[in-house]
Amino acid sequence: TLLREKYGENAKLIYELQDSIDDDGNNEKLALRYDLTVPFARYISQNKISAMKRYQIGKV
Repeated sequence: TLLREKYGENAKLIYELQDSIDDDGNNEKLALRYDLTVPFARYISQNKISAMKRYQIGKV
């Protein structure tokens, strides 16, 4: 994935999520950097969200 190419040796710190199908029936590959997984999982569980789209753009 694009994230793995960017982080090289630190690619082990990226978690790939289960493939999902978007609203148009297309297969989506999802991944998160390690430092985003816990806060994001906490937000999802506290708000009882079953489906959502999230975009984050910024320097890493």
